[in-house]
Amino acid sequence: MSNTPTTDQAADPTALLPDLPDPSGGDGYDWMELVEEAADGWRVVSGLRDGRLLGEWPYIIVTVYRDKEQGLYGVGTYTEGDIEVKGFTDRAEYLAALLSHVVDD
Repeated sequence: MSNTPTTDQAADPTALLPDLPDPSGGDGYDWMELVEEAADGWRVVSGLRDGRLLGEWPYIIVTVYRDKEQGLYGVGTYTEGDIEVKGFTDRAEYLAALLSHVVDD
């Protein structure tokens, strides 16, 4: 995917994010390996620095993308084989989206 924004992409930062791997052919643990092997900026995260957990492995997995230089952020979720990706140019919106995946005790 090109990182040179078109008019449509500038309006939708999700279009600027690298694609997450296809989840078919395995379970959540297999998909986490694919994300890490791709090394394209996406990272699987299990929790926050304060100890709160994100997702419910291996059924719900949260990934993040951060390019501070370009001001581009993303939150990706794997939910039992379905992938959802949201892109942001506002760091506060990105953090709010990430916090929406905190697991309640």
